[in-house]
Amino acid sequence: MENKDPVNIIIGTRNACDYTKCCIDSIRRYTDIPYHLTVVDNGSTDETLNYLRSQSDVRVIENRENVGCGETINQGYKAESTRFVCVMNNDIVVSPGWLRTLTQTLRENPDIGLLGTLRPASFCLHPDGNKDTRIVLKETRGETLPNPEEWLKRYSYPFDYQDFCDEVKRVNSFGLRIVEGPPSFISTCCVLANSEVIEKVGGLADTRFITYGSEDADLCWRISTAGYKVAITSEAYIHHFKHVSIEVNNFDREKITEENNRVFYQKWQGEIRRFLVRKQVEGEDVRKRMTELDPEYWFLARIASIVGPELFWKSIEGANNGKERK
Repeated sequence: MENKDPVNIIIGTRNACDYTKCCIDSIRRYTDIPYHLTVVDNGSTDETLNYLRSQSDVRVIENRENVGCGETINQGYKAESTRFVCVMNNDIVVSPGWLRTLTQTLRENPDIGLLGTLRPASFCLHPDGNKDTRIVLKETRGETLPNPEEWLKRYSYPFDYQDFCDEVKRVNSFGLRIVEGPPSFISTCCVLANSEVIEKVGGLADTRFITYGSEDADLCWRISTAGYKVAITSEAYIHHFKHVSIEVNNFDREKITEENNRVFYQKWQGEIRRFLVRKQVEGEDVRKRMTELDPEYWFLARIASIVGPELFWKSIEGANNGKERK
């Protein structure tokens, strides 16, 4: 029997009003089960706040300044108590039946703590040819940030958006894919979480992640190391324009990524060490895999480049003697 409990959808905003409107419009158009919409604004200076205040179906939490990614998510999470909670960027466009599919999947798989979807990424092929959707997103963007509706139209060509969503699910019909972490994780640009699991792993977000980047890996790793699963379903597509807030607000993407990666390493260096030592004992050349930017190891390679190879590998020395803890 279908659960009628609403889902809390949390969106963080800071400017980029056109994209926020597009996101909220798509939620209203394509969501066919009950939900609460909670928007946490971090000191927008454009027309975003005026727009949000005029929306009777949106709970708006207003911060005078940017309180950071982790605190933003937690504020939205505390606003409503629901069985499932959706964390979403404001540069997202959902698709028909998206939330029904995600909630049904979590109900059928209570061991899954976090569920993602098809989205513009290297693992998701575009239905028009052999390119992945991430490449097509870049090619259709243009030199300046475009109107979201026009960009989506170019990206979806030769289909309209609803037909595109059907086609992309047909082309990428892998079903339910479990993502093994550490080291792998999924983007939390739009995910559905089981609140019971979230409570057991310490909440939706660690407030030490003030800026953007690595907070998604942190959540996924906390869920995975607690014995729950992180997964992606090909039964739903979510469009993500990517990095719109970073561009609109003139954030230094390289700098904020580095800051969060350092926080991540300080928190997770023990788990990283155990993973790499275990793989070395199993006979894998982990250094080679990291230099080749293996899909499973690219994040660890990025962490190593930021904290410094000497410091990163120091704790791994001696692993090949087979005496290190697995």
